[in-house]
Amino acid sequence: MKLFVLGALFVGSFVQPVNAQDASPPWAPEMRGGAGAPFDSYVQATYDVGRGEITRMRRFTGEAAQIAMGAAPCYDNSRRTLQLPDGQYIVSNSGEELLNWGVKNCQGASLLRRMTIQYGTEELDRSAGGPGAALGLALYSGTTGFGVVGVEIYRQTFVGLPGRIGNEPNFHAYVDLEIDFTSAPLHMDDAPFGWGFLQLDGGTGPVSVVAPRRLLGTVDAMDVYHPGPADPSTYVGTFNFGGCPLTGGGGPCANMYLQLDEVALNEVASTRVINGSGTNPVIFHEIFPARLGHTWSAWIDAQVPGVTLQPYTLLLTSVAQRNPVNTPAGQLLIDLNQRIVTAIPGEAAYTQVIPPVAALAGVEVFLQGVVLPPASTTMQLTNALGVRIGY
Repeated sequence: MKLFVLGALFVGSFVQPVNAQDASPPWAPEMRGGAGAPFDSYVQATYDVGRGEITRMRRFTGEAAQIAMGAAPCYDNSRRTLQLPDGQYIVSNSGEELLNWGVKNCQGASLLRRMTIQYGTEELDRSAGGPGAALGLALYSGTTGFGVVGVEIYRQTFVGLPGRIGNEPNFHAYVDLEIDFTSAPLHMDDAPFGWGFLQLDGGTGPVSVVAPRRLLGTVDAMDVYHPGPADPSTYVGTFNFGGCPLTGGGGPCANMYLQLDEVALNEVASTRVINGSGTNPVIFHEIFPARLGHTWSAWIDAQVPGVTLQPYTLLLTSVAQRNPVNTPAGQLLIDLNQRIVTAIPGEAAYTQVIPPVAALAGVEVFLQGVVLPPASTTMQLTNALGVRIGY
């Protein structure tokens, strides 16, 4: 028997439910899948937010379903009440949004690189002639549950997602869906937050996971919003299934799978000024940081008052800095034995497109400018920059 709570409740441990017969809610979510349910396949799929499409998909059966996906998450709410292929998933009424909440404490750059959900579905895959699964996902900041939604920071509607491939209508497929923000990481502070699942096809729902988990700030409870998206004006109530095994109950847990992977602090684009003993003029400045998929830009401020011609300059590049070496032109601050390319001529301004390649995040390069006559009476070395490529 499903058990429910309506209205605001204390969040200390788990929901104190009201009998469903007393509450008589018309919006009772149900569990599907579970022990004995026909298991069709397990899918791993990646949706690239920047490209707006699925860029990777793998389908497995049997033991291959346990293959891990991606880097270790910094927020890992993936402990299932039952292991696949006996996973249970929660299906609410069409148009409703289920909302869970927790506390993010990744201690990184507060830039979300990816999130992964897991859903179960009875919908037939498009490759088998069906429509595929459909669902809506959302992230919120400041969510504390029991009607407190917070502020929406991300929402996406998905159609045609992977589904079952078997012909039997009661077969299920389970899907890890990774939402990849690599091209434009989503800002998300370490703080209370929420994640919502909007029901769109009547046959797809989030996989149930164990709750409460103190380190993650989760509880054995879900908010229901009818209709979604979640808004205080459409809050119907908060429910659980009478307590899951972790809290001594016999029902499944009212909490849904979520993993978050955040950009580390040493993967954020940054620049530092290097100037040895301080004898070189500090006239080499960055304009735009070296962000993946964007354009890095810098400028050498070598304009001579009263001279209308642009100054001639060179840009030296290396993969390493070095102890200052005194030269007639000033101090050499980067290691030219490990140069990237030959000296780049220019007229004080330099730009470089940074490829959107994740492997470059955290790579540091070193650059130093050279001012040539007539902007200087002799060749003059500038300060150097240590430029870290990143997000």
